[in-house]
Amino acid sequence: MKFSKFIHLLEIREDIVAIFHSISLATIYTKIPKIKLLKYYSNTPTEIIKNEFISNGDSKLSLYNKLITKKFFVSENYSEKQITKNIFELNTSKLNINTAYFLITNTCNLSCKYCVVVNNKKIKNSQTMQPEMITKYLNYFYKNHDKNAKEINITIYGGEPLLYPDIIEKIWSESIRIFNKYLDKLNFIILTNSLLIDEKKLELLKKNKVQVVVSLDGDEETTNANRVDKKGHGVYKQIIKKLQILKKNNINYSISCTIGIGNENKTFSTFKHIAETAGTKDIGLNYIMDIDNYDRTDENYARAVTEGLIKIHEKYHKTNFYEDRLARKIKAYTDKTPIIKDCTGCGKQIVFTPDNKIGPCQSFYSENMYFHDFEDNLDLTNLSFSEWNKLTPFNKSECLDCIALGSCGGGCPYRTFKNKQDISSNDDVFCIHSKMLIKHLIEFSYLKSAANKTINPTGR
Repeated sequence: MKFSKFIHLLEIREDIVAIFHSISLATIYTKIPKIKLLKYYSNTPTEIIKNEFISNGDSKLSLYNKLITKKFFVSENYSEKQITKNIFELNTSKLNINTAYFLITNTCNLSCKYCVVVNNKKIKNSQTMQPEMITKYLNYFYKNHDKNAKEINITIYGGEPLLYPDIIEKIWSESIRIFNKYLDKLNFIILTNSLLIDEKKLELLKKNKVQVVVSLDGDEETTNANRVDKKGHGVYKQIIKKLQILKKNNINYSISCTIGIGNENKTFSTFKHIAETAGTKDIGLNYIMDIDNYDRTDENYARAVTEGLIKIHEKYHKTNFYEDRLARKIKAYTDKTPIIKDCTGCGKQIVFTPDNKIGPCQSFYSENMYFHDFEDNLDLTNLSFSEWNKLTPFNKSECLDCIALGSCGGGCPYRTFKNKQDISSNDDVFCIHSKMLIKHLIEFSYLKSAANKTINPTGR
């Protein structure tokens, strides 16, 4: 008998050790010192383990039996390689497409300094999606989407999509017609800088019950550092005015915030400002993408942003403010449901481009990689989608011993490509993020439960 290779020991405080299973995400707390538990990674006779647990305060073997039941202890010949192999095969045996990403234009009314599209010199010409392609794209999405998906997402992006409201209108009207039997699952989402919102576009958003995602990077100084117009002027005040209009008109909107290089230590204050100013409780914080003409992310950046996220969780967990990146980790840990793949591009998404191509990830459109000329009869399984569908920590030997194996889902393939020229490599920023957050959740869960006296660690 020995500890599973997926067991990790964390000292929560001087007298409390968390025993954590990185796949089931189950945690058991004990007062048995970590140094005494470490030897159980080697095979040990069952009777010896039982006697040692009794001598360490587990007199009724309740802790021992719990560890056995939850597969914390396994037999020497228990095949743990087969477990990860089964999880991988189960979750990659087919594509589970539920999102269509319409990149309707690569033109924009702004020149944000970190934009993957606007700042990419490989994109030479301005292009806009042709209306006659929309029905073809949607029929193709319908044919290839996962009929058992709990939701179907139509996401519209750019450039700035509100430059072309007629194209947006056609996408939505055709989506409703083609997905008529799935209307209860259908979500319309638009990502915008909001500056082009006027009365006509408000009616368009209202009529189609659109979820509007507005880009805002924090307070005036922080936002204006990167989000600028064609003349280099910051646009913070304009965005705030548009948010007030959206709120007044009862439009469902959220905020997408990019933490730029140099602003990583302001992650908490950035969230706080948006929470107090933007008029919505739905806020998503994003690690900046690594593009060629902008400073690259590093370990210090990753730690600083994640420390900010942890502080946000500590301060806002009793409120109804929602931060998407945190929420995914919290839900996985609370529900004990591992995240196999975090990126939608890894088997769940088709991106349609303005120049009649399809691919798995909008960022790689700027690199002219992993995209294919669109044809009605394309078989997705023969394209790059199958390669992307296999991008998961459960398919990487270097990830199997990681404490964040079941709470990570893998990072950003675009970031790994820009830094390592290989989409299957690990995203170092996301590795740090995932490890820090799962350790925080294990500790936070104990401290919260102990404060409420709902937990009683077994063992002396």
